[in-house]
Amino acid sequence: MTFTNTQMITGDVITGNGRIYIEELLVCTEKCYTCQQNHTCDICSTGFYLYENNCYPECPRGTTKASDGKSCVKCSDDCETCSSSIDHCESCNQGKFLYNNKCHDSCDQFNDNTNGIYYGKDIDNRLCKMCSDKNCISCGSDYSKCEKCQEKFEV
Repeated sequence: MTFTNTQMITGDVITGNGRIYIEELLVCTEKCYTCQQNHTCDICSTGFYLYENNCYPECPRGTTKASDGKSCVKCSDDCETCSSSIDHCESCNQGKFLYNNKCHDSCDQFNDNTNGIYYGKDIDNRLCKMCSDKNCISCGSDYSKCEKCQEKFEV
C-alpha cells in the first residue's frame, strides 16, 4: 500500500483519498461478552454474573443475584451474606445478630413472656438463640449464660 497525492494505492488500484480510519479494538476478558474499556465489562458471557464491571462465576460474598439473573447486587448494610433478595440475610456483619433472616442489634426484643420463650446472643455465630436453660428469663448478652431465672430458681 502506498500514498500518492493524497490517494491510497494498493497494487495498481487507487482505493481511496489517502485518509486512514483507525478503529480502536478493545480486548475484553474471556468472561466478558461486551466491554467499553479494556477489563471493564458491560455484559458477561453465559454462566457469569456482572458486579462492578467484572464477571464472576458466582456472585461475590456480600452480594446476591439480581432479578435480571445476569448480575449481582450488594446485600443490605447489616448482612454479611444474603440470598434471594438484598435484605434476606444468611449471616450478619460484626455486632449484628441473625433472627428470621434479618440482622439485629439485640436479641431480647424477641422474648415472648406469654409463652416463656427468651432469647440471647450467640456471639460466635452471630445468631439470636433461645436461652439454653429452660428456667432462664433473661440471657440477652449470651444465650448460654442465664442472667435471671424464673421464680423459685437461682442463677
